[in-house]
Amino acid sequence: MDVQSRNSPGDSATVVRRRRTITLGKWSILALLVLATIVNLMDRQLPFIMAEPIKAEFDLSDTELGMLGGIGFSLVYALAALPLARLADRRSRRLVLAGSIAVWSLCTAAGGLATNYFQLLASRAGVAFGEAGAAPATHSLVADLFPPRQRAFALGLTSAGISLGVLVGMAVGGYALQWMDWRTALMLAAIPGALLSLIFVAFVQEPPRHGARDSTPPALRTACARLWGQRSFFWMVAGCMLCTFSSAGSAAFGASFFMRVHGSTLATAGLIIGVAVGLAGALGGILSGYLADRLSLRDRRWVLWLAAISMLLRTPLYIAAWFATDVATATILLVTSGVLTGGYLPMTYTATQAIADARMRAFASAVTQLAVNLLGGVVGPIVVGIMSDALEPRLGVLSIAYALAIAGAAALVAVACYWRASKFYLSDIADHDLRNDKE
Repeated sequence: MDVQSRNSPGDSATVVRRRRTITLGKWSILALLVLATIVNLMDRQLPFIMAEPIKAEFDLSDTELGMLGGIGFSLVYALAALPLARLADRRSRRLVLAGSIAVWSLCTAAGGLATNYFQLLASRAGVAFGEAGAAPATHSLVADLFPPRQRAFALGLTSAGISLGVLVGMAVGGYALQWMDWRTALMLAAIPGALLSLIFVAFVQEPPRHGARDSTPPALRTACARLWGQRSFFWMVAGCMLCTFSSAGSAAFGASFFMRVHGSTLATAGLIIGVAVGLAGALGGILSGYLADRLSLRDRRWVLWLAAISMLLRTPLYIAAWFATDVATATILLVTSGVLTGGYLPMTYTATQAIADARMRAFASAVTQLAVNLLGGVVGPIVVGIMSDALEPRLGVLSIAYALAIAGAAALVAVACYWRASKFYLSDIADHDLRNDKE
């Protein structure tokens, strides 16, 4: 073939199409979604590994530290999720996601310019607003990119991104603070998100919404009635709320625990929590998704049974970790419990996507996100902080251990909630399928 033939317009278009097919395949898009989730959680977790220097500089109490991850972040995160999810159900999910990444990255950098506690609190609220749009758009995209037989594994990978983001934020953040102050670290952390935002705009295409027969989502009242009318949804959200409540303290105060109780350095404490919450949680999310896809071929309720079983096994290990007498034992217990903890979120979101209509998937994810963050994200760190402050006069540095253990016990109630949800799950899926057939 001559040079002219090789460079003909038709052949060039074919090459472009082939390149775009490779670049924009579902696994490539999933990889970008996982990367965005990692950056999301990295930016979210950085102030927690920076808690001790921030506390010292601004003379804060543990309650005020808890508010950075509570009212200062999770309340805004939860409330902003619903309108951003409705936007994602109506418009381009990739553009909603790209805009969300840009907003939280700019606000992360702004946190590095804070000169007092309230400015830092305001910057965290801005980060929360941006990050609120990420999960609903991501879950809706995954639900349309992957068939049900692969969906739990795909959502397990995105949930692994949550845990890996914690690992990066805690471990890398801890070591970074040995070379720079916390403000510089926050400003540098904004760079990956800014680049990802541009990549989503330039290279990711919007996939078709499978099963969507209407071009617009149902009215808000109708959407809420459909979701909360499904009893499995109510019970799985209740379980997810309690799991998040029981786990929120380890991310917010885990590094402080190792520094206060075991005398660990900031870098070592960050690495321990990063591995226990991050790497172990990522492994748990991937394994649970893999198991759920295979076991669900026998019985679709396994997606909820796995969440219940994993949290039942996890709770005694998690509580015991805070009372271990040495760092090695505490770390082993936290890592093991972290693997078991990693499954409840992907299982909840997988079950939610199975009973949500095509034009309600982002909204369903956001409703779950709202409920989970109001109790788990807002209340969890604050309650742990309040209990630690209240117990400190009697227990000294061990007050943080007792506070974390008490909050961790809430997961036992979550086990009952997931088991209860499984009783209604199959009938809710059948009702969902029947409604789609009629529409």
